[in-house]
Amino acid sequence: MKRIQLFTICTVVCLFFSLLVLTDMTRLSEVCAADSEVSAAKKIISVVYDDSGSMYDENSSWSAANYAMQAFAALLNEKDEMYITYMSDVGYETEGAVDIDLHNVDSAVKWIREGEKVGHSGGTPMRSVQIAMDKLKSIQEDDPNTQFWLVILTDGAMSPDINGYSDLQQLLNDYTGTTMSNGSQIYINYMGIGSAAVNIQGDLAKGLDSVQAGTDIVSALSNIANRISGRMEFISNQMSQTDARTLKIHSDIPLYTISVFSQSSNAQVTGASSETNLTVERNIPLKYPEVDTDTSDTSLFGNATLITNGDKVIPSGDYVISFSEDISLENLVVMYQPAIEMKAEIKKGGIAVDDPHTLRDGEVIDIEIIPTDPESGDPIPDSSLPEGIIWKVGYSVDGQETDSAEGKILTGAEVGEGENQITCTMQIPEYVPQVQTISFTPVTAPEYGIEVIQPGDSVYNRGNLGIDGSKGGSVTFWITGDGERLSKEETQGLSLEPGDVHLDSSGVQGILNKIGFMNATPGIKQNDDGSYTLYPKSSFLPVFFLKNGNYTIAVELEGEPAEGQDVSAQGCYSLQGNPSDWLGLVPIIILLLIIIYLIYIFCFKAKFEGQTLYIDVFAPAGSMGEGKKLSPQCTQVILKKYGGDLFLPKSACTRLVDGIRIIADGSGGAYIKKNTVLAYDAYGNSGANPEEFYEDIASGLKQVKGKERDVPQIISLGSQAFYLKQKKRLYRITMK
Repeated sequence: MKRIQLFTICTVVCLFFSLLVLTDMTRLSEVCAADSEVSAAKKIISVVYDDSGSMYDENSSWSAANYAMQAFAALLNEKDEMYITYMSDVGYETEGAVDIDLHNVDSAVKWIREGEKVGHSGGTPMRSVQIAMDKLKSIQEDDPNTQFWLVILTDGAMSPDINGYSDLQQLLNDYTGTTMSNGSQIYINYMGIGSAAVNIQGDLAKGLDSVQAGTDIVSALSNIANRISGRMEFISNQMSQTDARTLKIHSDIPLYTISVFSQSSNAQVTGASSETNLTVERNIPLKYPEVDTDTSDTSLFGNATLITNGDKVIPSGDYVISFSEDISLENLVVMYQPAIEMKAEIKKGGIAVDDPHTLRDGEVIDIEIIPTDPESGDPIPDSSLPEGIIWKVGYSVDGQETDSAEGKILTGAEVGEGENQITCTMQIPEYVPQVQTISFTPVTAPEYGIEVIQPGDSVYNRGNLGIDGSKGGSVTFWITGDGERLSKEETQGLSLEPGDVHLDSSGVQGILNKIGFMNATPGIKQNDDGSYTLYPKSSFLPVFFLKNGNYTIAVELEGEPAEGQDVSAQGCYSLQGNPSDWLGLVPIIILLLIIIYLIYIFCFKAKFEGQTLYIDVFAPAGSMGEGKKLSPQCTQVILKKYGGDLFLPKSACTRLVDGIRIIADGSGGAYIKKNTVLAYDAYGNSGANPEEFYEDIASGLKQVKGKERDVPQIISLGSQAFYLKQKKRLYRITMK
């Protein structure tokens, strides 16, 4: 039982240091910065190692700590730096932080396990913490992404041997917030083992984390690991064992490294592959220290493996890892280091800003954090990122925060005069926040001006306006900065706009040229070289509507970069008439005639009202004067209001039905003309039924033959049936 408990403690201690191992989870870039070699950020770690007598007295704490230090060094990168300050050295000639040579990790691990420091004993002087901190302060580092860590591992109270500090809490409080050589702030982790260790009050907001490892050392060390780790553990649904010596794992995001810990096993990784073969950087055997077998825990042994893709990122997907011996998932801890790069994209007016140093005081910008693959630069979708990430964007000027936003996007940040800083933060729950800062000083706005190039004779015909219409050359303007012409790129955010227009028509000759009703509208266009051309705009109205004469146009500089500067200039051009200007009257006259004609048609022309016209034909039948209908079906026509002859130049709409021309009278009725009636023998109205009184109706009609002069020019159809007689046929016309 004791052996199992010690194994568990040592395993977690080892895991704790392995989590500190490489670097932060992300590498942070400015807007366009990119390294030729893709790798995680560097870590510089200074460890205070308690080798006091209490660590050896009838327990195996010292061997667990030593074993953890081996695992710690085994998985550090060569570019990382690790220093160990042994408490027993303080006050002796050997006092100082020991530099662990990570260029030869095998030797470094062996030195920790078997070196001369193993098995020493002594007190717990507080000055050992000061020595470890001074070592970090002495290191000059330029990369702003490098993190500095101070790690303290002890099982007892420390002797107050530093002037001005009564206890360790006071000293660590003073260290929190310390700015290191690269501008970053230090992270401090204190781990007290056992009941005798001093209880330190942590302050995570300031980078001080404290864990009091009493009886529940497993939970305590796990919490520390979650807080400061740059690595995350593959969970069960991401791993599967395909055979006794093969492990398959999956990741939705690219990785910097994969680390494998085999506990209570000598199994080493013999190969790893994804889309391509991966590199097994090292297999480091881990073993309990052998200098004092009475207190050393001999159950401590295992292997630490680091897998990379050389100088490239490990692509997302499936990975297959092979081992030299049979493995069990229960004895494996597989960790990964996510390869997430934060790109801070700056936009001004919706346009990306490649270099923030070109921004000017007073300009308004938007900032967005874009998580990307550090090698390809491709965005990583949120669905693939670890859950619960908290994003924040902050903006400050001369150290004073002026704006901030929770989330990936900050809109409407105003560039201020002085040192501007954008701070982008990504924090995975329980892990150290990842921070990107972009600092810049805005460009001081130059003294703007407008240079005018005025041709001697800039003349436009009213009928040929536009940017290319000048006879003698167009007026040209240049925006200048401190007296120098500015290119189109240099005038972003600036523009020249036409203002007041003054017209002098005193020199215009000829009555027709003096006719005009409105000023020509000025236009101005920027050319590819940055210059501007002034010109009169074309009008949709006839050209003779525009006034001739000499135009003077005020041109003003506008835009945020020139705010506070009143800059203007003038340009001149002339408009002159031409006989062809009056050709524009032709379409106007035609248009007016069309409008008048349409008004006549729709408002005054006589139209039918949708009545139905019926024409029946009867003949005499029998000796009693009766008649008969020659066809059971009569001719039936609807007189539509808008018929085919609506637009014909006639005073009324007409319809020709069975040779009879019917004309609308404009009041809902209709009539026929004299020339239609003259083709028949008789005409007239009757209300009698022709099938009963055929002869009576026929004899009562007015005769046409010989009485043509008596036939009226217009004959209304009336409300009664209208009859036309031709030989022995009666044509009855009715309209309803």
